[in-house]
Amino acid sequence: DAALPASRAAMIVGAHGFYAKLAALAMPNAIAYPIAQAGPSTVELVLGVLAFGALGAALVVRRTPAAVRAGAAVWLIAYVPVSQAIAPLAQVVVADRYLLLPTLGLALAGAAGIAAIPKQRLGAALAAAIAIASAARAIDAQASWASPVALWARATESSPSDGAAWAHYVEAL
Repeated sequence: DAALPASRAAMIVGAHGFYAKLAALAMPNAIAYPIAQAGPSTVELVLGVLAFGALGAALVVRRTPAAVRAGAAVWLIAYVPVSQAIAPLAQVVVADRYLLLPTLGLALAGAAGIAAIPKQRLGAALAAAIAIASAARAIDAQASWASPVALWARATESSPSDGAAWAHYVEAL
């Protein structure tokens, strides 16, 4: 998936798509990601547009449950400071820690969606599946921090063109 030139608008939308992918547990956590060097990929740009569209719909469609609307608002408000829309982030373009507050909005919207499922057992099963997947991701991410070698090995796997990650990896060895 080739990266496109990274204008500021493309970075805002692409980073949002990247964070949507990360929040959906669709990629492993790392300390370095290719978007920081190569800019957003086409997939990240498309996901960013779709995610912004979903947020907009959740905020303006009248039938949207209040908790889902609130969750969308929390995600959006928490994303703006790290989106590069206000000021460019020169040192760290994307980071897992930037998702701490936005994921509270995702959790609120997700919980409201699960609570709205008419069959209680299905809702409980979905909640359990999400909890198990999230726990597995947390354990996997924690393993990366077990040692400097593990941390920088994950960084080079995630972002092979990141020279700084390779330098830290070689130093850790």
